Parts: sequence; structure tokens; C-alpha cells
Amino acid sequence: MSEEKENVIQVAVGENASYIKVIGRATFNLAPDLKNFIERQMEKKLQDFFIDLKDCECMDSTFVGVITSLAIKYSTDNGNYIKLFNLSEHLIKILNTLGLLNVLCIFNTASDEGVSFTEAEKTGASKKELTETMLEAHETLSAINEKNALEFKNVVDYLRQEVN
Repeated sequence: MSEEKENVIQVAVGENASYIKVIGRATFNLAPDLKNFIERQMEKKLQDFFIDLKDCECMDSTFVGVITSLAIKYSTDNGNYIKLFNLSEHLIKILNTLGLLNVLCIFNTASDEGVSFTEAEKTGASKKELTETMLEAHETLSAINEKNALEFKNVVDYLRQEVN
């Protein structure tokens, strides 16, 4: 019997950048915690976010959509960048399928030496907040290209009804 890996986000704050490690499955359950951490750090005017996906088994569309939404929002508004690194072939395939390889900043490696990681603060998002996060993520993915818009049309429609 294999032991199930816990799905967590670990974070560290360096002098000029924040570091994030995604461990296990990156799903809608972790998306609000990621969003909360990045938005809080943006208020402090940190320049870069490095997201290490070496121990990430897979990402669902909500998690990918949250990363994409934040990357677009902050690279446009504040000149800040979210950089992904240590992606498996499987994760690259997911991003490619969604047309995100030219949207997201992907690196082979990044150094997080000298920073201490702790588990990201749990937001304890309510069902409504979680639904709103899922809706925003899927609207972002739908806006990227027509293929995504068709793929996620029913999801977006359903989530809009749930939010209202």
C-alpha cells in the first residue's frame, strides 16, 4: 500500500523575490492559497516569483488559470514576473494544450538557496470564494484562445450561475 503524498504549497521570501514549491497535485483546493500568497507579496512590491514544480504531479485547470491570471495581471500592471521552473514533460504538455507556453515564463532552473520554506497560509476559502476563484481562472483561460473558450464554456456558465 503506497502512502499518499500530501498536496501542499511551500513558500519562502527572499530579499527581492518570493519562492513557491508546489508538492503533489496542484488543484482548485490549493489555488486560493497560492493566489493569497502572491497577492500579499505583491502589496510589498517584491519583483519576482519563482514557482518550483519539480514535485508537482499534475495541475488542474483552476490552478493553471490562477497562475495565468496572476502572471498576466502583475506582468502588465507592475512589471513583475511569475516564473515557472522544473516542469515535467506532463506539465509542459498541459500548458501547451492550453496555449500557455507563450503566455507564461518558463525556466529550466532557478536558485532558492539561502531561503527557508514554510507551508503557505491556508486561506480557508468559503465555497463562494472558491467558486469565484474557479470562475476567474476559467475566464482567464477562455480569454487566451478560442479553443479554451469552447473547452471551458460549460464550466464558465455553470460557475457563473453558482456565483450568482
